[in-house]
Amino acid sequence: MSHEVFTNAQLFALQEPLKELAKVDVPANVGIRIARLIRLIQREVEPINDVRNKLIGKYGEKGSINAESPNWEKFVQEHNELMWDTRKVEFEKVVLPDEAKIDVSVLVALEPFLAVADIPASSANGVTKETPVPVAK
Repeated sequence: MSHEVFTNAQLFALQEPLKELAKVDVPANVGIRIARLIRLIQREVEPINDVRNKLIGKYGEKGSINAESPNWEKFVQEHNELMWDTRKVEFEKVVLPDEAKIDVSVLVALEPFLAVADIPASSANGVTKETPVPVAK
């Protein structure tokens, strides 16, 4: 199991890339892992959405809010606080088959959750286990 800390904004932004990943034709064993990842992110995003909708209800009018709304500044302040909150997420990386055709923008968005069989896993700073570490002489 892997785990990383994400802001609510980062998790919220994963919804569209996950929809695109769900369209990729992959073997069943990979597909089930993608389905699990989608459900995991949905469970993480649901409470964020609930709070966001409550903020819209609190500060908006008729279920919506925009920059012209009288309480826009208060909404933006609380919304930003919500989106900058962080949470630790535990997940199983999805190992994609080499032949999977996936838009690069989806790969960029979902990179922490994905791996490819022939690419070594990298750490947060991009150093792989196979990358030699320079030694001072």
